[in-house]
Amino acid sequence: RWHFQVDAAWQAEDVWDEHAAMFLADSCRTASIVRRGGLIDSMPTIHPESTLRMALSLMSAVFVLYELTMMPLQISELVPEGKHFVVIDGVLFAFWCFDCFSLFLTGYYEDGVAEMRPTKVATKYLKT
Repeated sequence: RWHFQVDAAWQAEDVWDEHAAMFLADSCRTASIVRRGGLIDSMPTIHPESTLRMALSLMSAVFVLYELTMMPLQISELVPEGKHFVVIDGVLFAFWCFDCFSLFLTGYYEDGVAEMRPTKVATKYLKT
């Protein structure tokens, strides 16, 4: 197995975070990290350009188009009520709740550098 190690220059700059090793090593299983802090520091962070983030963004776009089309039709009762619409609405509600939570754990770019520290990401998300 390959383990990511930080050189002395990086540690001296005070930019090092144990969680950075987890994401720079390309796998949560290959990096050994020391967890410090509370619950948010133990959560994995999603890179803003990751495949998962791209898939969630594409799904969001499709679901927004669905909502824009179906919501007026359902409100004006042009579409008959059906059990399948209740299921679809429940799935969409669950997706939007999950998407809000995943955005809370998605890194962001600051000055051209991806910020992946969970505490900083959560703080930025709460401020914006």
